[in-house]
Amino acid sequence: MTPGEYNTRMPTELHSTTSDAPAFIAIVGSDHLIRVPDQIPSGSRVAVVLVEAADAADNGEIARKKRFEAVMAAIRNAIDMGHDGSDAPSIAEITRLVKQARAARLAA
Repeated sequence: MTPGEYNTRMPTELHSTTSDAPAFIAIVGSDHLIRVPDQIPSGSRVAVVLVEAADAADNGEIARKKRFEAVMAAIRNAIDMGHDGSDAPSIAEITRLVKQARAARLAA
């Protein structure tokens, strides 16, 4: 099929064509506008396809950073309260707790 040729396997009301046009991903702004590169002329016909939300894709990384920040805040708080670390768990105990938490998260 050449660019501009109608794809007869698709419903005719769609008037689908194939093209070598580039694809872009944009995020809908709070004003519900989609910004596109200047190389796309005004008045161009474009397709809008809803994909996974950007924040959902980054959710794991964001959650990881929040957990890290919470741990660092707890460490600073413990230092500020005068804890010297003498009652801190061993590396083996920390490793066990991490594995237990990961297993619980996977089971959920």
